[in-house]
Amino acid sequence: MSPKSITAKYRVTVLLEGLKNSEHIVANAVEMARTINATIDILQVKPAIDVVKRESQFSALDTIYKDDRKTRSKMQRLIQGIQKGEELPINYTLVYGNAKSTIKEHLVQEHPDIVVLGKRRSMLGLWGDGLADFVVSEANTNVLVMDEDHKFHTFKDLNLGFLGDEVQNKGLEIINDLKRESEKPMRLFRIKRHDTAHQPQSSWQKTVSYEFTEGSNAMDGLVSYVSRTNTELLCVPNKAHAKQLVRKSNVPIFVMA
Repeated sequence: MSPKSITAKYRVTVLLEGLKNSEHIVANAVEMARTINATIDILQVKPAIDVVKRESQFSALDTIYKDDRKTRSKMQRLIQGIQKGEELPINYTLVYGNAKSTIKEHLVQEHPDIVVLGKRRSMLGLWGDGLADFVVSEANTNVLVMDEDHKFHTFKDLNLGFLGDEVQNKGLEIINDLKRESEKPMRLFRIKRHDTAHQPQSSWQKTVSYEFTEGSNAMDGLVSYVSRTNTELLCVPNKAHAKQLVRKSNVPIFVMA
């Protein structure tokens, strides 16, 4: 066990399932791990039916064996290239089976602090991914969801945004670790209810606020402003809001537990 794995503050689990640009997702997770001092656990799930298609049992086993060797070799080369000689602990697991049940079992066993996964754009150009919805709903931890093509060059000095009134201590600690080397103000986005005049206290000294009146178009307006303000990562403690934003926005969403 390397010294870094002993002193790591967080555990990050990366979920891969049928994405064309898995290397971007892994690279982003590694950049985050470097910034917040975390170990990385990669789980790749491949539905067996997608690999074997229509074959006899013997042929199917042989096909899975060959695919297993090819996939592991490719991932090993990717991991070695990303590590660049660093002692950054990365554990890799490949499973053939049902994605949702495998992921659910894995998260229960590993208890990660953060789950990282990509989302896919549909044929109509809309964001839609049943797996992302499933993980956001089922995971009892923080979840980072991003477009499978998105590439963070670094997690240092990000333009961070936060949606909501309050943040739990655990989530606040992660955000502060992401902001440790940044002097940029936190962008605060809030959907204000018609019947309240409550002004929440901010957890950050330097902030820029954007307020939207509750209504049918509030989320669309918020998504537009998040992009226009060049917010690079939006932190959302409300799962209902987070699921809408995952579908509507091309900005990475950090769903806070």
